[in-house]
This record gives sequence, structure tokens and C-alpha cells, in this order.
Amino acid sequence: MEAQPTPDLPKLYEGRIDAGTLAQLFADVEQCTDLLEVRLKGAAKTNATETATLSQARQLLETAAIRGVQLTYRYEDVVWQDTLLTEAVGNVRLVRVARTDLGG
Repeated sequence: MEAQPTPDLPKLYEGRIDAGTLAQLFADVEQCTDLLEVRLKGAAKTNATETATLSQARQLLETAAIRGVQLTYRYEDVVWQDTLLTEAVGNVRLVRVARTDLGG
């Protein structure tokens, strides 16, 4: 049996951001992108399911009232998905991926 080629995986970016950078990220998404979806993540081992507005998601994330937020948006003809997960107070883990399956 011949080996099947491995599909190219989208690039994944990961980092930790502070409160100031988080505020700038939300401002950039609001002002510079076509926001497609905002989902809330309630627990560590669950998918982000509940939808919200960008401002609701920001407030809930900043106060650590939820585990995380998933933002899906189009920027320069690429669909991006940012997953923001609360860590220590004032710190958020950011995982960003280009969603080629969504036309990005």
C-alpha cells in the first residue's frame, strides 16, 4: 500500500498576553476585521458553544467569569480563529489559527 500524502496543516500561533494587549486585540478585531462569530467557553473540557457579542465576551473574559472566548473573523481575505483562555489573573493564553476550512 502506498503512503498517502499528509495534508498541509494551517499555521498555529500561540502566546500569552497581558490585560493591555488583550484590550488592544479586542479593539483591533472590532475596528479592523469582519467579525463572523463570538463563542464562550465555560469549562476546560468543553467546546465553546454559547454565542455572545464582542463586548460581552471581553467583559466576561477580563473578569474571569468564563474559561475562554473563541473569536472567528476575516482579515485581509483570511478567516482567523483566536481562542483566548484565562490563566493567572490578568493573563490570557492566545491560540490563533488560519481556518482554511472556512475559506481562509
